[in-house]
Amino acid sequence: MREGDSLPEWWSRAVAAPGEVLSMPDGWEDMALPLDLVRRLPEKLRNAVIREGDVHPPTDSVRLNGPPGTGKTTQIALRLAVLIDVEGIDPAEMTVVTYRVDLADAVKRKLRAWGVVPDDAELEFFCTMHAAANRATGLLQRDPREAVRDGNLGNAMGYRERAFYCKKQDIQFYPPKNRPWEDTRGQLLLGLFDYMRNNLLDPTDEADVRQCPSYDDLREKWPGVDVQAEWEKYQDFKAQRGWHDFWELLEAALDGSSLPPTRVVVVDEYHDATPLMAAVAEKWFEHADTAIAAGDPLQVVNQYAGSHPRFFTERLDHLPEILLDRTYRVGEEHWQSATRMLQKEFTPPPVERTGRSELLTYNAPPIKPPEGRTSDWTTPSESTPGSPAWLYNEFIADTERSILYLARTRRWARGVSVALDRAGIIHDGQRGPGGWGWDGHRLDVFNALKKLERVPATYGDAHHGRGLDEYATDAADAINLRFTADEFAELLDHANARTLTLSRDDAEDLAAEHRREERVATIRDVEEIATSEFWQEYTTGAASVKRLTKGDLTDHDLKALRRALPRYDDVVEDTHHVRVLTIHASKGAEATDICCFDGITGKIAREMDRSEETRQNEARTWYVGLSRASERLHLMYDAFPGSIDHLPGNLAPQAAASARRQASEAMTDGGADDR
Repeated sequence: MREGDSLPEWWSRAVAAPGEVLSMPDGWEDMALPLDLVRRLPEKLRNAVIREGDVHPPTDSVRLNGPPGTGKTTQIALRLAVLIDVEGIDPAEMTVVTYRVDLADAVKRKLRAWGVVPDDAELEFFCTMHAAANRATGLLQRDPREAVRDGNLGNAMGYRERAFYCKKQDIQFYPPKNRPWEDTRGQLLLGLFDYMRNNLLDPTDEADVRQCPSYDDLREKWPGVDVQAEWEKYQDFKAQRGWHDFWELLEAALDGSSLPPTRVVVVDEYHDATPLMAAVAEKWFEHADTAIAAGDPLQVVNQYAGSHPRFFTERLDHLPEILLDRTYRVGEEHWQSATRMLQKEFTPPPVERTGRSELLTYNAPPIKPPEGRTSDWTTPSESTPGSPAWLYNEFIADTERSILYLARTRRWARGVSVALDRAGIIHDGQRGPGGWGWDGHRLDVFNALKKLERVPATYGDAHHGRGLDEYATDAADAINLRFTADEFAELLDHANARTLTLSRDDAEDLAAEHRREERVATIRDVEEIATSEFWQEYTTGAASVKRLTKGDLTDHDLKALRRALPRYDDVVEDTHHVRVLTIHASKGAEATDICCFDGITGKIAREMDRSEETRQNEARTWYVGLSRASERLHLMYDAFPGSIDHLPGNLAPQAAASARRQASEAMTDGGADDR
């Protein structure tokens, strides 16, 4: 707003075309959008408004309280669009951050799609909070990336670097191959350090150490562990190499004087904030002209990591709160089921629903974990009704829809992932030790082999070296093949040395060069490094997998590749339309179809009996899980032998009855109003 403008004057100036006189929108509490912006929005947003923009225009600092599906990220983007288009604020003067990598680009994508910022705008500080902290302080940039060839280690303590540290200290880090969900000494120890620093605790203080939820688990796995001594060794190891943990990025931002751009500061998904993150956000907010904290205190499910509703509800209570009170995703039946679980501990928010939704229940076929060192998962086939692959075939295959499988624990989520892998269904999952799903590494191998299927296997017999353009017409499709840098590098890494024209060391160097320069490779580039034998062995799809050099591919990777290659007719560019996550990891995610598996562990059940905080966290967790679907919610009962039932057996029929009652009451109210 210009100094001296009243709100109606500012609004009229913002939305009116030259010479056009406009009145305020009918809903005085909401603000209409500038007409130029409206014209650039997708059809579904043409009637969008900035909620409570009359009282709190985009220049104001606010809290956006966004229950599931209420368009929290869209409201952030609309406020920023007005600040950029009308107020003339340079996006380079903005910091827009969130906690998770997969959500960090959401606002950026919207602003680009709406033509508010150019596609080539750098938007350096539209990123995760950790990345913004690093870019502001330069902590990692001060230490050159260390060239550790085996493992390609760097100076940020990811799980590869942590595994390297534990190996040097003779501490087990990776879990057993047949029980990848198990915690190890290394994971528990370093996880405890993470918890302490993210919660502003001191690992050298015994009283602080005992506050950690995982301390008892660590002592059980590692009797007699001296946390203080291990902490000092860990810090010394990092200091010698110039390595840093991710929480150190936030500490540097909190303790130092460097700031990111502060004309506008936005922190989304505030319900994920730990005490350290909240402290950094509060510091940045203090320096901001406009601050926006966006979250939902009823979606705090990471209390085990230190997240707490009070960071949003109490420590930011000086910022006016705007409740987004209409959900555009969650249908009536889904809302009734989600809030039934929530209201065991909380009062559901007053949110208007916009339609009905489908709710299906299944007595799911069992998914059983390995029982011994040599056994494997027992999973249902894709022809079994209610199996993960059957659900995919029934509702998702050959459509534009998406599906998200949710389970309460990492162990159970991994079992669902195994079932999909055995059916050859490519899907996203969770990373790190004990993770699951198709990471970029496996997907690059798949896409490279899928592209090579277009080359006739007989090309290597007599025509190798003459070029595909001189070969038979059935090679025409292969002439224009392009391989991403990573796909080409994977071919170099996993092709048998006898099928290449260069040595193994030279192949590794060429692969590293393509990755470093992100250089695309053509089919001619492949011809330069391939012998005639290469074409015979790596152009036959699934049959080619057994001829790969295993390298860092696991047996499970190879089996998944063999089953997926015949299933798909073309390359798969991303895995996000089929995902398997824990409920905790699903915050901010959505899909047309959600398969929510019932069941909690005995440990969770016991903690719920004695802890109100655990009961509250569990209520919020299932509220999140049951509110992710835009079309169908599939409730999966009895899938995991040994789990304890948690979802009520009558959840679906009761939700349907409540939905009918709500619809009837709405019609009655509408009729009374008409009279």
